[in-house]
Amino acid sequence: RLLDRIVPNIINFWESKLGWVEGEDFVKYKRPPDDWPAPFIKLDKYDKVISTSTGMAVCLVSLHVEGSANAYNAVAAIGDEVKYCDEEKIDAEVLPALRGSEKEFGHLPEYLSVWMFTDKYGPKVKWLLKKKKLMNEKAIENVYVQQMEIFRLKNEMQQFTSTATIDKYNDRIKAHQDKIDKIRKHLVYYSDMKPYENRATLGDFYFKRARRIAKSEYVFNVAFLN
Repeated sequence: RLLDRIVPNIINFWESKLGWVEGEDFVKYKRPPDDWPAPFIKLDKYDKVISTSTGMAVCLVSLHVEGSANAYNAVAAIGDEVKYCDEEKIDAEVLPALRGSEKEFGHLPEYLSVWMFTDKYGPKVKWLLKKKKLMNEKAIENVYVQQMEIFRLKNEMQQFTSTATIDKYNDRIKAHQDKIDKIRKHLVYYSDMKPYENRATLGDFYFKRARRIAKSEYVFNVAFLN
């Protein structure tokens, strides 16, 4: 599923939305060109790696292949379709691989972060739904309010040309950014996405057909409407 479905969708996004070109901005499953920056922690095998021209290495692992994450030194993890995954395997095989390049990236809130995506319809998904209880609503609201202020300051700053004034704005922006980065560092965020946010991509007929083929109203509500 990873190679046949998930990766092609990711690459399609890179190409159609970001304008990336294979061979110029990224290569997959082979050693990247010698003149591209290498990852801080170098790799010998690239048969399960997508490399970018910035030096990023996206290493593919599967919980169906025992030990496939073993010996990686990664800075973050992204899991798709995690309703098929066991939390114990993630804890035992994936999380221990998050340990690389602290000197270069340790100051970033995304360092050692774990991003997980799925719909809710599946026998193994309950462990993920329980993550909602780990959210600190007060901290999340704090981050949101300060992020909105950063956006406001950046927008307001555009009207000025004075270097001194722009520097003052940048100092205020940095102060807010430093604060929320510290809060985000170990923050848990759980989101039930609104189903129709995908309408522009999927179209109205997708939801009409889904309602027709769903085995029950419950399946439709959980699997398609989230």
